Amino acid sequence: MNVTEKLQAMFQKSRWQQLELTEPMKASGLVGLFVSTYAAAGVSLPLGVQQLLDTWSRAQSLMAELRDNPKVGKQKDMYLLFLISSIDPNYVEALQGVCNDTHVCRKICIEVGNRDINEVLMETPFFRFRHSNEDSPEGSLPIGNISKHIVEDLAKSSKERILERLVGGEYD
Repeated sequence: MNVTEKLQAMFQKSRWQQLELTEPMKASGLVGLFVSTYAAAGVSLPLGVQQLLDTWSRAQSLMAELRDNPKVGKQKDMYLLFLISSIDPNYVEALQGVCNDTHVCRKICIEVGNRDINEVLMETPFFRFRHSNEDSPEGSLPIGNISKHIVEDLAKSSKERILERLVGGEYD
């Protein structure tokens, strides 16, 4: 399964509907467009930082046009997600400028490296953890048989505090 297929499967598993990309969207670098009850997300897999810098504003304009789509509307949060294999440290400031621009939609840039796309997507605000015993709300993914206390702390505690509790044997 290629990266785009894994991306589509992850969104579908979390009950997001995939919308068809227009030719201008594809030309702007988007490889996926997904909508849930609360958000719409366009996903790009730029080949490098320069391609991201060259295409993000066009992708943002096309995302703005989605407000007229009844499946998206005016109330949903909108995101542009850029998954890039490697980020040259010389471009961090330029990428931060893109991500700080919240006009139209939020932009999220994640360095993929050697990680699996599913692991990378868990860094986004779209996918929430849920305990395996709970009902599956939209946008959530099961996390297996992890202690409910750890799951609760993942939602509200720092990683340092969770590590302290793990080492201290505070979780069952």
